Amino acid sequence: MPHWDGIIDTSSPQALEGCKGDPVSVHERIMAVAPEGASVRSISFEAGKDVARVRVEGPNAKQFLKTLEARDVVRLASAHEWKGEKT
Repeated sequence: MPHWDGIIDTSSPQALEGCKGDPVSVHERIMAVAPEGASVRSISFEAGKDVARVRVEGPNAKQFLKTLEARDVVRLASAHEWKGEKT
């Protein structure tokens, strides 16, 4: 299953409008607006900054990160997935 990770600004994406960077509001909104096929696995906030790292899995995960205007988006793989790709 594809996993994707990206960094979002917690005060600017349109999807987070009204949250005003509040971590609890941002977390709740992301969970509420995640579409079918994009399972949010974790949301981690950087201390002292208005940014969060969001990890999502599923066939629509990468598109959801685009909706959140994520940057530095990377595809992640488990040890078994990575081993399979390297051989």
